[in-house]
Amino acid sequence: SFILLRLDLDNKPHRNPDGEKISGNHLHLFDRQDPSGSWAFELTNPDLNILFPQFPFSEITKSETTQLEQFRLFCNLCNIPIIPHINIIPENETLGF
Repeated sequence: SFILLRLDLDNKPHRNPDGEKISGNHLHLFDRQDPSGSWAFELTNPDLNILFPQFPFSEITKSETTQLEQFRLFCNLCNIPIIPHINIIPENETLGF
């Protein structure tokens, strides 16, 4: 069983221990054999559907799905029933430009 899942959205590419390059949005899996989460899977990887058969990864990977909605779907995967309200602030406003 997995100890922790980490969703990386709009992130830099990741290189798995076997040298495979993972680009785009991906999911890191942490477990007792890999507590550092060094393995990641692209969200389109069919292996994720085997590991998490009840979760619709196809919803996260739809092109029209916003990052906020991707995060909300990920919270469902992690059995987080109550998600706090999140305000989206354009990046230029957060930096004071």
